[in-house]
Amino acid sequence: MAAVKETVRQVLAIVTDPSYKSATSARRQKLREVIAPRFDFSDMAKSSLGYHWRTLTPAQRADFVRAFTALLEASYMGKIESYKGQKISYLRETQDGSYAQVYTSIQSGGGEPVSVNYRLKQSDGTWKVYDVAIDQISLVGNYRNQFNRVINDKGYAQLLAAIKQKEQSIDSGR
Repeated sequence: MAAVKETVRQVLAIVTDPSYKSATSARRQKLREVIAPRFDFSDMAKSSLGYHWRTLTPAQRADFVRAFTALLEASYMGKIESYKGQKISYLRETQDGSYAQVYTSIQSGGGEPVSVNYRLKQSDGTWKVYDVAIDQISLVGNYRNQFNRVINDKGYAQLLAAIKQKEQSIDSGR
């Protein structure tokens, strides 16, 4: 829980820092510097492909990890930056050996709180997030279902092209 709390604290310090208000690219670079060491994007990418991962060459795997990481950044950076003082509650943590889960809740306005649970694994003495469940829906599992459908229908090359196109359209605001 300490690792998640500290990362969230650093992220919120950046998004609420007035000096970054109009410096979007500098703010995003600073956010990447804080978030990247806490997330295992390689493991997330591998899990999102499921059994299809085994069919890829090392070069394809590296390219997919880059594309998947860029997609996650594009998809979630805007959500992180839209923080407007929502209350984040750290509910509890569970640990089973080198795996742990940190349960949080985000309350915004008068609506129902959103549960955000971080699934972590310990690697080289550091806790890294390998999945996030939002309202009990696994981010990695959700991508795996979508990616599996595309690969089965259109092939891996089409999936990779679609991921890159989606990332670019999010970045350009379309």
